[in-house]
Amino acid sequence: RRTKLWAKELLKVAAIAIVIIGISLYYISQQKNMLVSSMNTVSVPAGQRIDLTLPDGTIVSMNSMSELQYPVMFDETRRVKLKGEAYFKVTHNEKSPFIVEANDYGVEVLGTTFNINADADNFTASLIEGKVKVFNLNNKEESFILNPNEEVVLQQGKLVTQLINDFDIFRWKDGLFCFKNTSLDKLFPQIEKYYDVKIINLTGNTSTSKELSGKIRISEGIEHALRVLLKDTNLT
Repeated sequence: RRTKLWAKELLKVAAIAIVIIGISLYYISQQKNMLVSSMNTVSVPAGQRIDLTLPDGTIVSMNSMSELQYPVMFDETRRVKLKGEAYFKVTHNEKSPFIVEANDYGVEVLGTTFNINADADNFTASLIEGKVKVFNLNNKEESFILNPNEEVVLQQGKLVTQLINDFDIFRWKDGLFCFKNTSLDKLFPQIEKYYDVKIINLTGNTSTSKELSGKIRISEGIEHALRVLLKDTNLT
């Protein structure tokens, strides 16, 4: 009789414990869902750049005039959204793919190093280490597997793969403005982005079509950059 009473009390305690555990698990699940759905947004204004560490330890270097959205807590898939340019060093996790969505395209990795430039209608994904899959978010049949030193570029509305011919262009993350065989007209938009200025060529001089190559430390200022760029042109 005492055994039956003891078992009955034990069942009551067990039932209460099950209810408490169930409520706790539900609360934890709801909190996790809230964290996964809650998004952080980091925006970098013109003339600045930042380094950011994501919840999984992935390091992101963000260029000027870029924006990154990522959840407070990652779910099974680590998914972020990028506008502009960023350099990623992804923490390896074979059970949790890392996906960057930029414009109409996605880049999926497990752990690697790559650069994405998605300004306006431009899209370029360049692989430094590891392996990535680049795909069209609206057409999964349009996809490419990149190996190190390869990149995919958007040309006339289609993705095209090619070898990376200049790794210096990724040194913006080290504070260097690098360019190779580039006309001054095409350099002006980059100068505006790095130094938060607006450049207007009032001379009408066609010498801006001359191709230039060089490296400029961004921290030395706009005046130094212009002196370096204009010394081989007829512009003043």
